[in-house]
Amino acid sequence: MFGKGAGADGPSNQGAGSGKGGLVRRFEAMAREAEKAGRFDRAVHLYVLAFEESAAGSQHPDARAIEFLHKAWDAACNAKERALAEYVFERLEPYCSSDEVARHAEELQQMTLDKLEEFGLSRESLKDMADMVADDFTHFGGLFQISSDALAAKSPSSEDSSKEGLAKPEGAVSSKQSENDLQSPYSYTYKDLVGYGRAIEHMRMRGVGLDDDPHFAEFLKMLSRRHGIHNTPSVETTLFRSFAREDANRFMAATVGELGYPTVRMFMDETPQGIPVLCLNATSDMRPRSGGRGFEGPGVLVLEDIDLWGAPLADLADEYDSFSFAQLSRGAREAIMLIRSAVENPEVVVLASSAEDSQLEEFFLELLDPIYVFDIDVPDEAERSEVWKHVASLYPSLRFIERSDLVRLSAHMSREDIYLASREAVEQAYGESVSKRVFVPVTRGNIYDKVAAYQPLDSKEYHELEEAAVEEFRNDIDGLKPDDIEARGNK
Repeated sequence: MFGKGAGADGPSNQGAGSGKGGLVRRFEAMAREAEKAGRFDRAVHLYVLAFEESAAGSQHPDARAIEFLHKAWDAACNAKERALAEYVFERLEPYCSSDEVARHAEELQQMTLDKLEEFGLSRESLKDMADMVADDFTHFGGLFQISSDALAAKSPSSEDSSKEGLAKPEGAVSSKQSENDLQSPYSYTYKDLVGYGRAIEHMRMRGVGLDDDPHFAEFLKMLSRRHGIHNTPSVETTLFRSFAREDANRFMAATVGELGYPTVRMFMDETPQGIPVLCLNATSDMRPRSGGRGFEGPGVLVLEDIDLWGAPLADLADEYDSFSFAQLSRGAREAIMLIRSAVENPEVVVLASSAEDSQLEEFFLELLDPIYVFDIDVPDEAERSEVWKHVASLYPSLRFIERSDLVRLSAHMSREDIYLASREAVEQAYGESVSKRVFVPVTRGNIYDKVAAYQPLDSKEYHELEEAAVEEFRNDIDGLKPDDIEARGNK
């Protein structure tokens, strides 16, 4: 709105500094004065101007710039102007967490109810009407939520267990971090994964993960010259399946990171009322096609845990015909159209994930056809050794347990299960340390007990773990003095 030199065009700007920073401070000061005078509508526009000037020339606005939008939102709410609040919400939404988006949406609804109440409509009748609309949406395809640049929320890397699946703990996502502090979960690639050697090699055979290979790059250039295609066409949907769906999702996320294209992610979630909702997130570099939400240029569509999408799509579209399609809500119809358009677009890579033992609905098999099923096996001995080595780097007290024994006894376990068992053992030792006020290390019996919980009862690994636990218990008894035994008996 303003040129770069707008903040230094005359003597009137000298008191507030010059250049970009001075102009931002002027807008902020004027906005505060407007708030004090009760001119909240004017304050909204001034805070938005402060944001635009502060964020000018930057692809990712900093926290201070985004704070101006939060202040603009507060001013719009104080003005009780829904139109103003919607205007600010559109600017603010890309920088909000999912909880903040839901809260602001409720505030917008509250403004609408307040305004309608002024026209004589009772709040009870308005609430009944809203419930009827909600029931209709639930019956015809559920709710459909869309938010841009929000991939950090509920991402494959947002859980503690997922951060342990990355090779670089410092690059992982802590559960204590704010969602606003996170970047895309697809910012990590194959080199950051642990225990996926065979899967990575398989994808490289398919041409993914070879950006650092100059020979392959030259090969692609030759193909582009001879065929006239500048991007490798995507001719099929890749369905990642694994014994533990977390393993599949983690590998799929790294695959997206390798591709480096603008990404749209679709996944199922639940509202606080327990209603299933289909959510759609997009990275900030995603450019929607004019007239719709399709892709403009190369991109990636991620369908997370598609085997769990029992509603709102599959149950209501057993037959993919015009009648059943018309019965779906607008959001569900747009979701189906987006998926199908991506499948048919050779510039868009479609990736989906599911559990290995799940069977996709026939509806999805037809929607995603053709499908290439890629089963990610549980880690072999070499991959398990990698995982346990990484576990020891995360939890130093586990370094004193013989790694070769852990590798052998964790056969047939998923990567996710190994990290979970390790975490549980460490947390137990930590809790005992706090209780006793002394350092309690993770013992062999402790970690064996946690690993055994993830092994089938009829497996030879479980029986060996059971025998080891009994042996350790006997050793503990043999090492006790009579006074210790008497003391324990008196407790």
